[in-house]
Amino acid sequence: MTLSLIFVFLAGIANFAMHRALVESLDPIVQAAVLPIQRAVGRYTSYVCEFALLVIVLTVAARWPVGTIVLYGLYTMLNATVFALLTSRNP
Repeated sequence: MTLSLIFVFLAGIANFAMHRALVESLDPIVQAAVLPIQRAVGRYTSYVCEFALLVIVLTVAARWPVGTIVLYGLYTMLNATVFALLTSRNP
């Protein structure tokens, strides 16, 4: 149980870092996706959603540690893949 909480917490930090780097980038693809949501709901909406997801996953990790590690690990790998693709392309 403790291992799953540590993994989810560390992966959550990585997800927040990647999320912040993309949201604050000037990449036109990211801005086209983020700006309408920020204008409609608020500037920090995507951060609140990311935090809510992390809290939910940490809560679930106490009960289903293996499934949580697998699912949140896949989510983190998907985030990392998108982050790598968007930051490595030439504008």
